[in-house]
Amino acid sequence: MSAVLIDDSAWSIATTIKHGIFTFCVASISIITLYILITGIYNLYFHPLASYPGPKLWAFSNFPNSIGRIQGLMWIRLKDAHDKYGPIVRSAPNELSFITPEVWSDVYAKKPGRPEMPKGNYVPPPGRESLFDHPVHEEHQRIRKSLRNGFTERAQRDQEPRVKRFIDGLMNQLKKVAKAGEVTDIAQWNYLVAYDIVADLACGENFKGVENGESHKW
Repeated sequence: MSAVLIDDSAWSIATTIKHGIFTFCVASISIITLYILITGIYNLYFHPLASYPGPKLWAFSNFPNSIGRIQGLMWIRLKDAHDKYGPIVRSAPNELSFITPEVWSDVYAKKPGRPEMPKGNYVPPPGRESLFDHPVHEEHQRIRKSLRNGFTERAQRDQEPRVKRFIDGLMNQLKKVAKAGEVTDIAQWNYLVAYDIVADLACGENFKGVENGESHKW
């Protein structure tokens, strides 16, 4: 008789545990689902970016944007969205995508009262700091000041003829390939012209990758 009582007691405890686990799982799923719904509704109708156009699912959750980036297809979807909605598209709950150059100064220009763009948490090894990752604000400003004149709009316009020379060279090479009816790797040509431009602007030397149709030894 005592053995039966022990079995009944063990069965009762096991049932209670299973019931508790089931209840916990149901409650957790319900809370998570409710949180997603409330957050999504807020993003759609009450978020500061709610007035901007774009697919509703993109505004509802970060999930479509994340999946698109993982698949490498987000840029295609953004292109389609801009074709449909215009120059400004809400690509995620907290993100906007722009395709007009006028927005550059609105987003990145330093203006009175605007807080500095937050830096990442990466700390470079001592002695290897650069403009992009220097953790000390004063040093970052010093490096930036010494380089900024080369990146003004006027400076970039002054470099346009030099860049155009390489682009023209690329187009001439592609015309030769097309005329010959050959199959070519356009990605390789883009790689070559990019390196030629950077080498000329940064080092003052033409690697002649496009001219020779092959990579420089560097």
